[in-house]
Amino acid sequence: MKVNNKDFYRITSFIKQNYGVDLNQKRTVVEESLDKILLNCNFTDLDQLLNVLEKKNDEIINSKVIGLLLTNYTYFLREPSHFEILSEVILPKIYNNGNKKKGIRVWSAATSSGQEAYSILMAVLNFLKEEIRDWNVEIIATDVSQAMIKKAKAGIYQKEEVEKIPDDWLQHYFNVCIDGSYKIKDSLKEYVKFKLLNLLSDFEFEKLFQVIFLRNVLIYFDSELIEQIVDKVADFLEVGGYLFIGFTETIEIKSSKLICIQPSVYRKI
Repeated sequence: MKVNNKDFYRITSFIKQNYGVDLNQKRTVVEESLDKILLNCNFTDLDQLLNVLEKKNDEIINSKVIGLLLTNYTYFLREPSHFEILSEVILPKIYNNGNKKKGIRVWSAATSSGQEAYSILMAVLNFLKEEIRDWNVEIIATDVSQAMIKKAKAGIYQKEEVEKIPDDWLQHYFNVCIDGSYKIKDSLKEYVKFKLLNLLSDFEFEKLFQVIFLRNVLIYFDSELIEQIVDKVADFLEVGGYLFIGFTETIEIKSSKLICIQPSVYRKI
């Protein structure tokens, strides 16, 4: 759907003011998404939708719009080197500390449709194996889109979406549905808590995390907002804890709370 400059400004301004995401250079993406947005939100014309958005009193519509506008490209075990660090460096350190009651806490801060959170969980399960029952394991997974949270909670993925998962993991952690799709086993879902969260909002967590995945989301923000978000996220990371950002995100993290130990990997100091 082609839009005039005025309407393009209205919708990009709404997204920028409420979610911090700058779509001014993504006009094609915005225009290509509008027909789907109108259909999903049950509106017949763009002006009707924009009037509802600007009143800021319909969170369901807001969530649908942001979910359809942002690219939710993701897959299981994306950026494998991060999961190698998790499995070969971080989890052994936590295990050797032996604090099973404190356990393992990881935050997937832009979880999209859940592949990242479940990848983290599978890595933890594969590491602990039968000892999982002795450990308090909690994966907190958040996203700004209610539609993505709903899909993540369902935990159902098509065959092409699970291609990068090792065969033994597929057998252990998924059930095959009648239609050929794959569903995360219900017994595993108890370890993951999915929540709606806007990184620009005032959010709190009761406990700190040993690991935070903040990957492939910072690219949507300007440098000032990146600094604010990273600084706020780092407050919920334990001293010595690890922060991952997207491997291809060419972003300079400026925070007195973090040191870069290798590209895309930081530690809390």
